Amino acid sequence: MVQREGWSGFELPVQVSKVVPHTPADRCTPRVCEGDEVLMINGRDVHGRVTSR
Repeated sequence: MVQREGWSGFELPVQVSKVVPHTPADRCTPRVCEGDEVLMINGRDVHGRVTSR
């Protein structure tokens, strides 16, 4: 998976921009798709997170 980067100071959802073939994200059920919103990463809530870039 690749995280789509946002602009500084905006609350943007963390979204999947690409699913790399033959990776766990490509093989999991339910499928991870481009445009899916990521809510948690390693148990940390990232929903509505303010970008730092």
